[in-house]
Amino acid sequence: MPLRQVAIHRVLWRPRLVLGGERNPVLMILVLSVALPMQGQNLTCIAVSAALWLIGLPTLQYMAKWDPQMSEVYLRQVKYQRYYPARSRPYRET
Repeated sequence: MPLRQVAIHRVLWRPRLVLGGERNPVLMILVLSVALPMQGQNLTCIAVSAALWLIGLPTLQYMAKWDPQMSEVYLRQVKYQRYYPARSRPYRET
């Protein structure tokens, strides 16, 4: 008897990307790039905002091509301790 084949739709496993990058970092850079010139209202703030957008977005797109969840993986890795002592359970009875 042949194995049953079940279709897995792409929408179920495809990562959620915005403008080709991860959703949260891209939206954060977008908000900063829009809010900075509105707050500062000078040419320096506009230039910094444009540079942030023009450098940040391609960087986030490159990261998403490498790993679509790279920022989440990095944030989880930062939470790890440098050393975990060897013991069988987290609370010893002394």
